[in-house]
Amino acid sequence: MTFEAFFLSREPVCNPVVAEVVAAGRHLGDGIRCPGTISVRYGNRMLITGQGVNLCRLEPEDLVEVADYDPVRQTVMVIGPRQPSLSTPLHWFLYRRPDVHAAVQTHGETAALREDQQEAYPMEMVMEALRGLRDSAMINLGGDRLAVGPSLENALEELGCK
Repeated sequence: MTFEAFFLSREPVCNPVVAEVVAAGRHLGDGIRCPGTISVRYGNRMLITGQGVNLCRLEPEDLVEVADYDPVRQTVMVIGPRQPSLSTPLHWFLYRRPDVHAAVQTHGETAALREDQQEAYPMEMVMEALRGLRDSAMINLGGDRLAVGPSLENALEELGCK
């Protein structure tokens, strides 16, 4: 499933949770290479890391704000300087659950290959993730680890990062 991004603005994201997301990314991994995606709900929007960023060296300009996602048209409305993560549709659907306010996803080899091929998660995998997260706050998904929680700190704890 691929999507097309429409940029409402290419300005860097000015959002009060940017610093928290950057700090969380830098906390992950070995400081050299840490592929993955972090997102946080912000009202009806979502702040998410950009495509292909290294979470260990995350900077504020690596983040985008997703104002809307249309799964029928496969379009995403974005504010920020980067293309949104290929995990954007998955993370957008996670926030349909009122108890989820943050998600941390560490990418394995499968996701790295998907990033190289510029492919987002197929809808079947999105649905698999949603089913798996009914009973657990952390799942393995196609070589990735995905954790959700009421806060970014809780999601990191589910991954064993705090």
